[in-house]
Amino acid sequence: MSSALGVQVSQGDESGRIDATASLPLVGDVTVSAAVSAANGNRAGFTDVRAEQGELPPRFTGSSVTFRPDSSSG
Repeated sequence: MSSALGVQVSQGDESGRIDATASLPLVGDVTVSAAVSAANGNRAGFTDVRAEQGELPPRFTGSSVTFRPDSSSG
């Protein structure tokens, strides 16, 4: 999945966290760390998002993200 999205995802330094690295337009490579938890409906929740390397775009204001798998993808 990481390759398809253009994001490299790995286990974080702390328990329950992941690190994700992406190359973003205008800001270059950015690595963020996020806490991961199970959410309702077969979803994963990401909270406490921290920039570990590089800078997030100025309009990034989210403190949490929820991944909802596409049920039509099989």
